[in-house]
Amino acid sequence: MSLNILKLTQFQEKSNLFFKAGIRVRMGLCLILERLSKKVKKLIIGHRGLKGMIAENTAESFKKAKELGLDGVELDVRKSADGEVVVFHDKRLDRMTNARGLVRKKTLAELRCLRIGGGGKIMTLAEALQIIGPKMIVDVEIKEEGLAEKVGQIVDKFVKNNGFVYSNFVLSSSSNKVLREIFSLKQLKTRARMRIGKIFRWRNAWELLKNDFAKYDLVVVNQYILLKRYWLKKLGKSNVDLWIYQIRNPEEIVVNDNYLQGLIVDSWESGIER
Repeated sequence: MSLNILKLTQFQEKSNLFFKAGIRVRMGLCLILERLSKKVKKLIIGHRGLKGMIAENTAESFKKAKELGLDGVELDVRKSADGEVVVFHDKRLDRMTNARGLVRKKTLAELRCLRIGGGGKIMTLAEALQIIGPKMIVDVEIKEEGLAEKVGQIVDKFVKNNGFVYSNFVLSSSSNKVLREIFSLKQLKTRARMRIGKIFRWRNAWELLKNDFAKYDLVVVNQYILLKRYWLKKLGKSNVDLWIYQIRNPEEIVVNDNYLQGLIVDSWESGIER
């Protein structure tokens, strides 16, 4: 008789354990579903203006992003032969203009004579900021070394004289050498609120293994890298903002957007739900 009672007691204890485990699983699922159901408004940043709609890094492209009510724009800067900071993505002029050769081999006057795509002109960073205005976020991707200090001086000027604020500027790069130059800019207390972004492309995706996200204000990642759930979870749980790019169409987003704070898009339409 006592043996049967013992077996019954053991059975009841196991049943209680399974019951409690079931409650925990259900609670966990509820929390996950609650998180997934929450709609968090994302920052919408136009890639090189809106490169999927109008020739990239042109006045018209930036104006279009502004017209559609985007939160900000991303643009690229390089150095001309005479040391000016110009807005252009590629090292070479061949793909986007009616000329050939390296950007850094042409003076600003020579670059101004060229045409981008359907007729846009190559601008300086200062000219682009005048068009974009002080209300939008500006992500300045610095494409080469020896340029960060000049970019910092231009930002200082627009904060001082044109109503811009440091917190609306992101200085970003995929180059660790350039990023070191950008970090040196923030040593001035006045620039403390300027944000620094690390870009992860396919060629430097291995650097995610370093797990040193905390020193950046945000990380910008190709969305297809994040198809690996490990990286999405890792970045999503870090204390830095996560932006993704390579979004040719807003409906193309293929990762769990609850981890994201910003989307860098090639095209956009008014009325799209964020």
